[in-house]
Amino acid sequence: MYRLLVFLFIFIFSCSSKEKQNSLVYARVDNEELNQENISIPSFPNRSNHEVFSSYVDSWVDETILFISAERTGLLKDASLIKKRDAFYRSLIISYFVENETSKKIKITNEEIKDYYKENSVDFLRENDVVFAEQYILNNKDSANILRSFVLSNNLKKINKFPYQFESGYIKKGVFSSEVDFQIFKNNNSVVGPIKNKDVYYIIKVLSKHKKGSLRGLEEVYDEIYQRIYKTKQSIEYVFLMDSLKNSVDFYINKDF
Repeated sequence: MYRLLVFLFIFIFSCSSKEKQNSLVYARVDNEELNQENISIPSFPNRSNHEVFSSYVDSWVDETILFISAERTGLLKDASLIKKRDAFYRSLIISYFVENETSKKIKITNEEIKDYYKENSVDFLRENDVVFAEQYILNNKDSANILRSFVLSNNLKKINKFPYQFESGYIKKGVFSSEVDFQIFKNNNSVVGPIKNKDVYYIIKVLSKHKKGSLRGLEEVYDEIYQRIYKTKQSIEYVFLMDSLKNSVDFYINKDF
């Protein structure tokens, strides 16, 4: 039995050591490592976000070098910094407590959001001409030209084989040059591009156009309305929370200072 326990201990230890050794290291600064175990976004990297991931690693290296250098100067023992840290932590705890206590009592229905939308529709008028579009972003102009033909023909199989970055959303007039704006907003082109912007090329597929002064759809402003209602209800719940807490503790305020 003793030998079996020893064997199991050695086996488990060796497996865990092997797993640790096989953990992919993305960067190292002195004894600090950025690896698969401690990276904040475990799904990184993949083809579509490789450049973003590379930038993230570079930033981690820079920040770690700066932190280690600051630590060597004794800043971690600086009294004023410790005081600011403690004040920030105190504020963070209070904010979390208030959010946790008030959010439990806040209920927002779809009907409330719809009513708010109707009663405050003037708040949701568009201030610019906009289009809702899909954006295909590539690093190479030749590839962008080929992809444009596939987007025009809506050939999804061939589109999906391209290593592009995809975004979708509203584009305001004025984001691109006046020449590109003309193609997007004035012409009847459903697909525009390639457009060069900051060393990358955009293929833009326009799905819908909306004039300045038109009403934004409920689905577009739903989250904004939700947050407005939430903040209003939270301010009310905060008053109730403070009244309750003040009745449960002893406190004193010197009015003569």
